Amino acid sequence: MTTNVHADPRVAPAPDHSAWPPYWQQLLTSNVMREFRAALQLTPDTSVRDSVIDDLCSFYGCSPEECVEQCVNWGRYFDEEWDAAPNVSEFHRTSKSSSFSLLWWAYCQAEGYQWSQSVGAAEAALRVGVRSGSHLDFGCGPAVTSQLFARLGFDTTAADISTSMLDFARFRFARRGMQATFLDLNDGEIGEGKYDVITALSVLWLVPDFEGTVRRLHAALKPNGLLFADITPSKSAHARWQMYSEDLPLRRQLHAAGFDPLIRLPYMGTLYRRVSSHGPTHAIRGARDLVLLSPLRQIYRDMRTRSAAH
Repeated sequence: MTTNVHADPRVAPAPDHSAWPPYWQQLLTSNVMREFRAALQLTPDTSVRDSVIDDLCSFYGCSPEECVEQCVNWGRYFDEEWDAAPNVSEFHRTSKSSSFSLLWWAYCQAEGYQWSQSVGAAEAALRVGVRSGSHLDFGCGPAVTSQLFARLGFDTTAADISTSMLDFARFRFARRGMQATFLDLNDGEIGEGKYDVITALSVLWLVPDFEGTVRRLHAALKPNGLLFADITPSKSAHARWQMYSEDLPLRRQLHAAGFDPLIRLPYMGTLYRRVSSHGPTHAIRGARDLVLLSPLRQIYRDMRTRSAAH
């Protein structure tokens, strides 16, 4: 069983941000973070906490006390669903515990108990000058990233294989009078040349066909479009749902698909630009990465990890 729990900001000690990297501290007071908090609220007068609890209680028919219990102790409910599911696809398609976990995690981010990938991804896109257009939230979950991009002026599409979370996301958007397109990836395609920005947060190391998936994401972007993704798998022994254990082979496949890294945000992910895989700059970067992303580097990493453990 996992021991994973979320903090409850109502009773947990106030977070200490002094050890956070300066960039993370700046995001806490940024305009993008203010939009992220506002996206989670039902109304400007309703707190993020009350809004999150109301969303979950109204959709899933539980009491506020039951809601907080399932949000904070999400690992136990996650394990129960995982063990009962006949296969990984069915777990992701029907999971209820993931809605409680992911929405509460967004609440913790809004209160400063955790850094926010959604805010980091949006800020990175704005930093390179992409301030509007079409956005795909790939593996959207409850679609809090879609909400943020919609508030920033993007036309957003929320896509997932989890029909249960897509239904929850539709419910949350409708309650707030917000517009989005919802795409069930079980029977729908993301298309080609449609998006200016794609976010794939905490999802690519869950897909069984990584190479095929990133090639489809590359095709779905417009020329010079942006992909924000994190591909560093968790080292936790509890992360049973991960398909991969190392990121270097995944980075090689991203490069081969035609993605060049623009901005790396520690622990959050990397902003990539879609390029032609036949361009000279991309080819030069590929030659460099033969060394930087080679199997020898993985051996070096493993040696450092073992040395640190002793």
